[in-house]
Amino acid sequence: MAKQMESLRKAERLPVWLLRILTWLLQRLVTPKTRASVLILEDLAPAEIGDQVAGADLERIGAVLELAARLHAATWGDRLPAGGPWLQSGGIAPKLFQASFLGWRRSFLKGEGRNVSTHMRSLLDRLRDDGVARNRRLHEELPQCLVHGDLRLDNMFFRDHGVRALIDWQLTHIGPAVADVAYFIAGSVDPAVPEREVERLLDRYHRALVAAGVDDYPFDRFVEDYDDALLAVLGSVTAVEVLDMGDDRGRALVDRMVTRLDARLARIPA
Repeated sequence: MAKQMESLRKAERLPVWLLRILTWLLQRLVTPKTRASVLILEDLAPAEIGDQVAGADLERIGAVLELAARLHAATWGDRLPAGGPWLQSGGIAPKLFQASFLGWRRSFLKGEGRNVSTHMRSLLDRLRDDGVARNRRLHEELPQCLVHGDLRLDNMFFRDHGVRALIDWQLTHIGPAVADVAYFIAGSVDPAVPEREVERLLDRYHRALVAAGVDDYPFDRFVEDYDDALLAVLGSVTAVEVLDMGDDRGRALVDRMVTRLDARLARIPA
């Protein structure tokens, strides 16, 4: 892991255009190594696993956001654990991330073009110019904490409306709490839900964050950062076309994510 981190730091010294070429070559010439693994889970019955394709009602979504607020508050500010080879900032390689986005963008539009609105296309064009600066701002200017990194319904077990367990911590890193919030809302809230309901969800999260002891992150600033984080989600979603999505459910997962994200991005001027 330490060698990988050092490689990322060296890559950040290169210009984006060169990194784009290198990532293109790596995607086509390097075969990922597969390793045997074992997944051990506690028996969580009678809890039920969430369904990312089906989505969830607003009460369940609100319950997840309250849990996320408590998770974020636990490592906020002075409580943030020290980084290390196993726990890094999500902003460790903004130029490499941008190079990957530029390389994935065309295949994303080809694969998901039927679900991409004119507005989303305009925002993708905007990310070509300010993606690096946005990534740096999110990870250098915002309060940082421990974030889950893949906060979605498929990684949760529920009992009634309450969250029984949160699983799949392999993408956990140090970053802005709003990144988890934007990713979860963009991937879970039905496109038909009006934006005023999303505002209520944001308020519910923020009130839970304050109740857990965070007093240095005003709601207005949180909402402004949420818009920036939505654009960061858009940048990361373009990577889906290079992933093996498996069966038909995998394709449905991508389609739902794109259409839900598109609806939430309507709040952001192109």
